[in-house]
Formats: sequence, structure tokens, C-alpha cells
Amino acid sequence: MAGASLLHIALERNDTLSTIEALVEDGASVHAFDTRGEPLLVRAVRAGRADIVDFLLRAGCNVHAQTHPACLTALHVAADLGDLDAIRLLLRARASCSMRSAAGLTPIAEARRDANALRLMLAAAEEELLAAPAAELGALADAT
Repeated sequence: MAGASLLHIALERNDTLSTIEALVEDGASVHAFDTRGEPLLVRAVRAGRADIVDFLLRAGCNVHAQTHPACLTALHVAADLGDLDAIRLLLRARASCSMRSAAGLTPIAEARRDANALRLMLAAAEEELLAAPAAELGALADAT
């Protein structure tokens, strides 16, 4: 895993949450990307580690960090996997349901294969739209 952060390596080895916490306490960055362009939060979602997703979010990890070059957020990945625990955590942290990947897909589109994930995403998207200032809604309408 040349070029991977210590936190990425710990996740790859399926280390415990306490190991991840200790690495962060020792200065490891929760904002790290690996050499493939994958942020730590996305890696934790892919690993099915809701405990680590929760910790990273509480530690200030960027909920909107995107993979390169696919531009997937952790919410895109959680939705695609149908990981309801990760979806709930990410939505609580205000992850956007409307961010588009390089392929033009939103997390809602990624959730289409899992009815429960899709329900969560649609409810969050409704809240996101209701909370958006009118200027943003106009820009959103212009973009469609």
C-alpha cells in the first residue's frame, strides 16, 4: 500500500476503532486520500465500518470529500452498497443528496437498487430542498 496513509492501512487491515482513534490522537489526518484518490471516509464506508464512519465524522472529516477521478462521495458509495447505517450517519452529518459524480449520478440514483436506502435518501433530499435558500433552488432548476 505504497502512498497510503496510516489510517488507510489500518482500515485495510481491519484494525479496531481504538487503533484508528489512537492514530488520530497521534496526528494522523482524517482528511487523507490514498494514492488512488480515495478519501478515508469513503474507504471506511466501503469497508462496512459504521463505527469508524461515525468517528471520522465526529473528528471533523469532510463529509463531501470526493474520490478522484470518479467524484464519488461517501454517500454515493453507501447508497450503492445499501449500507443503511452509513447512510444514516452521513445524512445526520448533512451529506448532500444532490452532489453529482463524474458520471452525473447523485447518491439518490446510486440508491435505486435498495428500497430502504432509496426511502432514506428521498426523505433527506426533501429536507435538503426545503432548507435550501430560494436562490439555490433557482440555480438547481436552471441546472436540470
